Amino acid sequence: EVVANTNSTATSIVLTNVQPGVAVWVSVSALNAAGEGQREQAASAVAPMVAPYVPLTPFRLADTRTNGVTGDGQGQGGGPVGTAQTLTVQVTGRGNVPAGAKAAALNVTAVGPGAKGYATVYPCDVTRPLASNLNFAAGVTTANAVFADLSATGTVCVFVSQATNLIVD
Repeated sequence: EVVANTNSTATSIVLTNVQPGVAVWVSVSALNAAGEGQREQAASAVAPMVAPYVPLTPFRLADTRTNGVTGDGQGQGGGPVGTAQTLTVQVTGRGNVPAGAKAAALNVTAVGPGAKGYATVYPCDVTRPLASNLNFAAGVTTANAVFADLSATGTVCVFVSQATNLIVD
């Protein structure tokens, strides 16, 4: 219950920690020397707050090629990601991506795949979706832009159906 003591005709109340899309019930009544007025109720789903998109200078987050180089030395080399395997990429805290970021605009590239296949990019703390973000052909380097949600720890996972080197910028 929130009580506001005001001599004006309008009072503003701010609710915090409300989940987007969840209905919030609000009951309002006026109280003065004559007593409490009739309660009025309303319910409304909370609209999600949209964080602003902040463009950053491109930064290489992962390059699995044996001679691969990243912007900070993390996630480089190691060779191809194996068939039906997943590469975990830390996004936040690197390349000026803030710790609180919820999503990232990435460029994902399959380099030298041995067979046709696909890659799926997703937050590492959820089940891999049944969808692809990048489809590639054997021996053909293929890139695609991916807008990905980040896990609670700021990571994305890149699953590949066939062995390939991966670059994530």
